[in-house]
Amino acid sequence: MARDLVGNSTNRLNAGDVSFLDNSTALSVGLYFKPDASVNGRIFHKWGSATANERSFIVEQTDLNEIQFAVGGGAVAPNGLNIKKTGAANLSTGVWHAVMCTYRASTLLNIYVDNSSFALTVVSNDTVTSILASTSKCEIGYESDEGSSSVDGKVAELALWTAELSRDEIGAYSRGFRPPRIRAQSLVAYIPLYGVASPE
Repeated sequence: MARDLVGNSTNRLNAGDVSFLDNSTALSVGLYFKPDASVNGRIFHKWGSATANERSFIVEQTDLNEIQFAVGGGAVAPNGLNIKKTGAANLSTGVWHAVMCTYRASTLLNIYVDNSSFALTVVSNDTVTSILASTSKCEIGYESDEGSSSVDGKVAELALWTAELSRDEIGAYSRGFRPPRIRAQSLVAYIPLYGVASPE
């Protein structure tokens, strides 16, 4: 089962403030995504107003069917934004994809789609030494503070870890292992999104 996000700003989920991410030096964001259209849209994020220094992370789809991942340590230097995207059309409309985005202060960002890694395209390359301590809410499907585009598609099995998962762990997630069975001691949020959209 999954949550069907139909591409409008009222069809979104608010998962609240995940404070366990504050000041973390590592992060992994996992989700399953089945796009229904090629649009710019926030799939999953903790990203408030830029002027209030509330930007922690974003996983989003571009209109070129790429995955873009960003982490924030604030709005201005020495904190800032590190943003990268896959640089290729990795998402197919109407097909489920396992997406994993990882951050570690020393290695910065990586993106995996269906257990494949990519030479990423740099959008912003500021040094982010830790995830911003923010009271922003985690949202699924839309970014209400900045009014960005909505996602059109289905989402399931969202998870956050305060660790950079290994390639073996990412492979396990892509093969369908549930997040509580993967580095459970670092799992800080698991949102399975049961029973809303079926058939899938």
